[in-house]
Amino acid sequence: DIFVSAELVAESGSPCLGWDTVHLGPLRVHQVPGDHTTMVLEPHVTVLANELATSLRTVAERAKARHSV
Repeated sequence: DIFVSAELVAESGSPCLGWDTVHLGPLRVHQVPGDHTTMVLEPHVTVLANELATSLRTVAERAKARHSV
């Protein structure tokens, strides 16, 4: 998973900001409001925290499913 600034995505026109060219396998992109700096500041950091929590839960669920097989 990657967490990208919605403003940078809008400026670049690339939803992955080029990460899809260096990452092997599926890439899940989470767009967060703000720019590269403000996405980690209030009020945008709340969105980032929620997206990160969702991502971590998904990873944990996939790991649990693999170990229960």
